[in-house]
Amino acid sequence: MPITFAHPAAVLPFMGGPCVPAALVAGALAPDVPYFLRALRIPVSAQSWWEPFLNATTTHNWPGALIITIPLAFFLYAFIVACARPALWVLPESGSTPQTPQRAVAIRGVWVVISLLIGILTHVIWDSLTHSDGWVVMQVTALRAEAMGTLTWARLLQHVSSAVGLGALVAVGWVRRNSWLPSAENVRRVRFFRVLAALSATAILGAITVGAARYDSLAPMDYHLTSIALGAGLGALVATVTLSTMWWAIRPDRATQQSRDIDAQEPATR
Repeated sequence: MPITFAHPAAVLPFMGGPCVPAALVAGALAPDVPYFLRALRIPVSAQSWWEPFLNATTTHNWPGALIITIPLAFFLYAFIVACARPALWVLPESGSTPQTPQRAVAIRGVWVVISLLIGILTHVIWDSLTHSDGWVVMQVTALRAEAMGTLTWARLLQHVSSAVGLGALVAVGWVRRNSWLPSAENVRRVRFFRVLAALSATAILGAITVGAARYDSLAPMDYHLTSIALGAGLGALVATVTLSTMWWAIRPDRATQQSRDIDAQEPATR
């Protein structure tokens, strides 16, 4: 499969319009959630009601791509929204998040659903072109033909598209670097790099742990790369959940705002 974290590249063209960015990303990632849940070794059987949510085949095919993947996408969207405030506090331009007018809530809700569906659709279409059992691959004989050695055109497209997708995300991030790079304020710089170091460390630890647990000397390289990617994603996820939970419990943004209010009042009292 294409690298999971390359999938948001497919929704970049929909950013900036009425679509909701967080929902687009959630939808683009949702079909691969079962891979990460499986890596957690959650007990499951064919009779378990939660089995479809741990079955990537179900989330990549119709009607499972709608019935099962949409709830997963909503969960991811809620998670991203919950992490938004802590992320804004870490990034340089942190402050109060803009409030959505009450009258616009219903309209935004509609666009959240539409954005989730667009994200899911881009993921399923992308994978149908690159999965060995993808619908397009099964219909187009040329994609199943060998391109290089035992590497089929579909598998080659999988690797190339993953690299292009990740490259596109990096390029967009670099172009918009002024919105997320640490500002000159020392406190913000230290805060930013501490969080970045924590996320990086847990991602590396997760990659090593899962990679070692799933190691198989007879497995192909793709298997090991997938294990490393799953571990890194799980590690970063654990760190994100932990840090976000701590942030909501402590609410350091309130202390920062109170400090600013005091500083603003001092000149008036002199």
